[in-house]
Amino acid sequence: MLDADGGRLTDAEPTRVGSTRLRLPLGVDAAGDYTVAYHVTFADGTTSTGAYRFSVGTGVAPAPLDDAARQASTNVVVDAHGHGIDGFSAFLLFVDGAVLAVVVALLWLRPRGGRAGSLRIDESRA
Repeated sequence: MLDADGGRLTDAEPTRVGSTRLRLPLGVDAAGDYTVAYHVTFADGTTSTGAYRFSVGTGVAPAPLDDAARQASTNVVVDAHGHGIDGFSAFLLFVDGAVLAVVVALLWLRPRGGRAGSLRIDESRA
């Protein structure tokens, strides 16, 4: 949540309200125009970003954001947080890579030409 000067009004985390809404309560001390910029990551990995404007105590609707201002306010929110990798996910990613390496190695080392593979030396062919 940003004030007219681009300053943050809250660092609180939103809470879920129902299955499709989030709530972020805050106290606004001064009249003016405010911008809510959001960046949401959904369970399927897709994201949505945008900005919403409203006024408090001015008696008039805020001026709409032009495309440059909307992008700038959204970038502030997106840049202010990061998506990190938790330890368990990093471990699983490592295990996936190791399994892939073993499968590729086994496919590379398999016998060619339709013959059954064996690690024993066939002395009858020598």
